[in-house]
Amino acid sequence: RVLAGGGGGLKYLDEEQTIVGIEMCYNCENVDLVGETAIDISFRQLDIWENIKGKWDFSFTADASALMKDTRHIALNRTFTLPNGVTVTLDEFTSNDLEQRINFSADDKDASRYDMKVIARDESGKEYPFYMNYFGGGSTRKGYMRLLGDMLPEAAGQVEMTFYVVAMPEQSGKMSNDFQQLGESFLVDFGQMPEAAE
Repeated sequence: RVLAGGGGGLKYLDEEQTIVGIEMCYNCENVDLVGETAIDISFRQLDIWENIKGKWDFSFTADASALMKDTRHIALNRTFTLPNGVTVTLDEFTSNDLEQRINFSADDKDASRYDMKVIARDESGKEYPFYMNYFGGGSTRKGYMRLLGDMLPEAAGQVEMTFYVVAMPEQSGKMSNDFQQLGESFLVDFGQMPEAAE
């Protein structure tokens, strides 16, 4: 099963501002992506209203082994209790050339009733926002937040992380941006980031 979600917002890809792009993320659970993998992607429409129909086919091969080998991990192990009593644990921060993310887990699928984010602040006060990108509310109850914008440099030193939540809309479907801090901020020492696995 492949689950897809858009993230990062729309942006122009050319100086003339005639081409707009959005990043798509596909979560392929229980798929071994180590080694060379042939990937075929087909689109039959480009909007949810079916106004832009067509046929766009892409085929390529990719090898996740090198990326996985170059991924660095920092254990976070920070637990927070959502307003509905569900416990969420920020498990680890990972970093590679493709992305930076915070992996988390929850003790109940009702964690999906909240949108979550983490704001990281470096020693100069610059903010790096990690927004919730995926939460598998089934048996795994795991998810991750991805960094949007500039990547946190691995030489960032002491980084302060703060966890925020907002309730998902129950009627209107309109997302709220009224995030509230949950729990205390905590420090992560990027100077202690281990080398990537060999």
